[in-house]
Amino acid sequence: MLFPTTIAGSLPKPEWLAEPNMLWAPWKSDGAELARAKRDATVLAVKLQEDAGVDIVTEGEQARQHFVHGFLERIEG
Repeated sequence: MLFPTTIAGSLPKPEWLAEPNMLWAPWKSDGAELARAKRDATVLAVKLQEDAGVDIVTEGEQARQHFVHGFLERIEG
């Protein structure tokens, strides 16, 4: 394998998880249902990459609302 392939960044989230084409879209469920939806979306993202022949698959950032949220949630002031 000359150059292994991977993705950089997020894959689009399914409509049933978050509003499409919207920056920082709110989740469409919460609690245990949201946890299941994130897990299902992650499985689908991995399968999509495997089917496309991507060598190094990622979770597609399906469980993260936006890359800055983990940082901003912990800032006070």
